[in-house]
Amino acid sequence: MTATPGPLAAVAEMWRGQFVRLQPVMPGDLSYLFELASRREVDFRWLGGEVGGSPREFAGVLQQALLAGFLVIELATGRPVGFVGIYEPDLLHATAKLAMVMDHREPGATLTWQGAILLTEYAFVTWRLRRIYVEVVEGASSVPIDIARMIGEEEGRLKDHIFYNGGFCDLSIFAITAEQWDAVGEELLDSIQPLEVESVG
Repeated sequence: MTATPGPLAAVAEMWRGQFVRLQPVMPGDLSYLFELASRREVDFRWLGGEVGGSPREFAGVLQQALLAGFLVIELATGRPVGFVGIYEPDLLHATAKLAMVMDHREPGATLTWQGAILLTEYAFVTWRLRRIYVEVVEGASSVPIDIARMIGEEEGRLKDHIFYNGGFCDLSIFAITAEQWDAVGEELLDSIQPLEVESVG
């Protein structure tokens, strides 16, 4: 007789892909996250606001803004390659925002997008959201906007809204609806799941 996985086992499976797993942010992770968030290309837009001048202020930003936050851990090395989170939730209207920050110091930094896919599935299932928004600053990084276009649609653009790297940049707002995720989510999740090895003999 095969035991049926309990709720915790099901959640743990939901947080794991072929190359990465999601690890809930713990107090001991604050130093790493503060360093990650303090990078020039991140601090001006960390969770829609500012990082804060100290780790203590930064912890307050996390507590106030985050609904759920995870380190993205590369399975091969056990090291974090980035952060993904759901922030600024409006559960009355069933909406929230998705954050993704890559640690470019790590060789597997681009794997953070797999963490974003895992978290998107978790968020839609757990909080029954209607829409998840992704805000992307043009010119800050090409990877988040490529991912946003892959799984969502651009619904708005604020021209010259953010000052970054010496000039004003557009802020693009993408939306992933529950209906869109129902259509593409399973295929995206399948693409990042561990490959099944068939036994011989």
